[in-house]
Amino acid sequence: SSVVEDHYIYLSTPEPVPFSVTVKRGNGTQVQGSPFTISNGNPVRVTIGSGEPSTMFISNSDVNIVKSDKGLILEGSKDFYATFKIRAANHAEIVVSKGIPGIGTQFRLGSIPQDYGGNIRNFVSSFMATEDGTQVILSDYNTGVVFTSGTGDIGLDTQTFNLNKGQTVVVSGYSDVNVNNLKGFVGALLTSTKPIAVITGNALGGFLTQNDGQDFCLDQIVSYEQIGNE
Repeated sequence: SSVVEDHYIYLSTPEPVPFSVTVKRGNGTQVQGSPFTISNGNPVRVTIGSGEPSTMFISNSDVNIVKSDKGLILEGSKDFYATFKIRAANHAEIVVSKGIPGIGTQFRLGSIPQDYGGNIRNFVSSFMATEDGTQVILSDYNTGVVFTSGTGDIGLDTQTFNLNKGQTVVVSGYSDVNVNNLKGFVGALLTSTKPIAVITGNALGGFLTQNDGQDFCLDQIVSYEQIGNE
């Protein structure tokens, strides 16, 4: 059954003068109601979906495949905050947009290292291209990691994706498929020839046994160029 229930984008700003924010899918089509007008004290909640699949969540058949109609692009003439909020029966998550600092060409992917191999747990990462002709390479994970996809399990040591602007890919692997999937994806390297935006984590994940529970663990991360080496 579906885990994800209603999910939203929240838009707010410290700017006193109202301005418009457009919310588009990866293929350039605007979501219902876009553009949205916001100002200080007048935020907007944008409904994205009430279940999965949706613009921000894909079905298992679309994992590890380049998609053109997923993900969201938000643009405004002034500075604004954007948060993505997810609710489920027993879980919730908030993903805060990093804006321009979240765009880069080299990322280290994080997720919860897990000790229980239940089929409700996984690792997951997604990325969106900001320019045409972008090549993305996923590497430096445990070579025993097994990825799920719409065409069957993938055991490749590296994966290469070719994307145009607004196209996205979600990669994931379930904890009950292979023991290496518990911790082997932590620290994977994502590099691209042109700037991309990246979300990483678990949906769902947990530290200990099944009885200790699991939850969403997702965030948009910034690139290695932003982090440095300290």
